[in-house]
Amino acid sequence: VRNRGSVHILVDAVSFRGLDGDGHVVFDAGLPGWYVLVGRSHRFDFEMTAARCAAATTVEIDAVMHGELISHTVDAAAACR
Repeated sequence: VRNRGSVHILVDAVSFRGLDGDGHVVFDAGLPGWYVLVGRSHRFDFEMTAARCAAATTVEIDAVMHGELISHTVDAAAACR
């Protein structure tokens, strides 16, 4: 999470959800949030194990910041490199 604003931000939580080719959830995990100071970034690392890589085709990443949901989807093969 990169803060390009003029005040610190509070990330409430980050979640990672793996989906198979049919859209079924094959894993769902979360990390606690943290604050991000102005002009800084904070990395939320999540381990993509071999089992998770084999089961998922996409990974949905959700971050809740100040009550607002920010979502991003990545190809699981790219996340497993």
